[in-house]
Amino acid sequence: MNKFYSLLIVCVLMLPMANMVQARQDSVSVNNKALGIHPWKQTRNLSGEFAHWSLTFEAGFNLIDADFNQPNVTIIPKTKIRPTGAVSLEYNFTPTWGLAGLYSYANYGVKQKETDGWLLYGHMHTLDLLLTYDFVDACFPHRKTDIFSCYLLAGVGMAFYNSELTVGEEIVRPRTDGKYDMAGAIAVGLALEFNVSRQIALGAKGLYHIYTQDNLDAKVQGNNNDCQEYASAYLRWKIGGKKKNHQRNFASDEVFASQLQESEQEQRMPQKDTLVIMHKDTVVINNESVVQYVPESKIPDTRQYVYFATDRYSLDNLALITVQQFAAKMQEDSTLCAELAGYCDNTGTEQHNLQLAQRRANRVAEELGKVYGISSERIAPIGRGVLTNVNNSYLPNRRVEIRIVSKEECKQLQQDKAKVNENTIVAVAKPTAKPAVLTTVKTQKNTTTLSRLARKYFGNTDCWVYIYAANRDKLRNPDYIPENITLKIPNLSEEQRNISHEEAIKVVQELAKVSVEE
Repeated sequence: MNKFYSLLIVCVLMLPMANMVQARQDSVSVNNKALGIHPWKQTRNLSGEFAHWSLTFEAGFNLIDADFNQPNVTIIPKTKIRPTGAVSLEYNFTPTWGLAGLYSYANYGVKQKETDGWLLYGHMHTLDLLLTYDFVDACFPHRKTDIFSCYLLAGVGMAFYNSELTVGEEIVRPRTDGKYDMAGAIAVGLALEFNVSRQIALGAKGLYHIYTQDNLDAKVQGNNNDCQEYASAYLRWKIGGKKKNHQRNFASDEVFASQLQESEQEQRMPQKDTLVIMHKDTVVINNESVVQYVPESKIPDTRQYVYFATDRYSLDNLALITVQQFAAKMQEDSTLCAELAGYCDNTGTEQHNLQLAQRRANRVAEELGKVYGISSERIAPIGRGVLTNVNNSYLPNRRVEIRIVSKEECKQLQQDKAKVNENTIVAVAKPTAKPAVLTTVKTQKNTTTLSRLARKYFGNTDCWVYIYAANRDKLRNPDYIPENITLKIPNLSEEQRNISHEEAIKVVQELAKVSVEE
């Protein structure tokens, strides 16, 4: 079988293979379909929330695969490597699919062995319309971020070319300036891309063109239609990526998570929430019993969810709307109380996840209290850490679950949380305390972590909480240590050095609470 047919078949077969892998690995997609999530419809609804356009600037080389070497079965033709430049404009419908227009310029040639001069020399302008398919996103749609991508490319195009053929010193077919022959083209290829930042990506691309003509090498008759191999390195500029989240920076399930939230809430929300239970209150007036009926709210059997970005506890627009809707219910019914349970995905350390979960719960409580005037006695923010049996970093795992509870249960939750805080080690629980300093350390880029410092100075990684408490004025996030700052290492007693993992967790919960209050 001809080699270019083999290449075409391999590239085409990779598309259904990607879908097969996705079907095996992505159980989340099945849940999305059950909730009525349609990617194309959701893309249209979210078109204003994400950036879609990007530009690439490419430089590389090409090899002409023509009658000089087509009888060979080798994939790489034995012709002269010639320079190629290209530019493309792409629109991403989803993080997986996109449509790109590619313009490329190439000159190509073959050397004569006898004279070491050109046997064939030509140049070509090609316009391609390519469909791009992110194989990595199709296989792993619920990964945390889309840092690395592998794109399959397929499309059609048109080539405009002019070539000159020389045999010995005689020009058999002269090159005609300003006049070009035309040929249709089928393009298949592969691109590897790394997202450097929100706006910039670097990549490498390989593209194989199969043309509808056999005279790119100035010969009318030959073995097969002529082809071209093209390889390049490129820089991608994601237009609008600084102001908006770009489709290329996210995995599929991250982009469509907002509709998941809406669908979840629509399924959980009762049709009516105005049911009341009547109870009797007896008042005696002039020896006559007057029965008064006072409405008492029935606790709705529903939950609402506030979702968060990775390693964040700030509220985006959709989260603010969810909090606003719930606040309206609490304002309407003064007897309602709620538990705000904060959760995290499976990334990060256990200590950091507990702290982050508490910060998320506190942030929702702060919004309810400061903005909508909901009394703190009616809400119980509890950080619960990582969800049970979570094995991915999918967005719905990063949430605060708002659950309506009775007044008695809310009070009990607050008391349980207070007991945890009371049992926190005093030396660490009080952020204003100034423990004696053992030494100071200057941080280094990408190498300094609190756990490493705790192991080095105290022989116990759980002692990182003491270092964090002593440096809270410099550290907002215990998992992110800025470069070239000086950290204080506190002088701990023997008892403090032997802090248990459970005690460290309590400390983290308390520090998270105090951090948000400040």
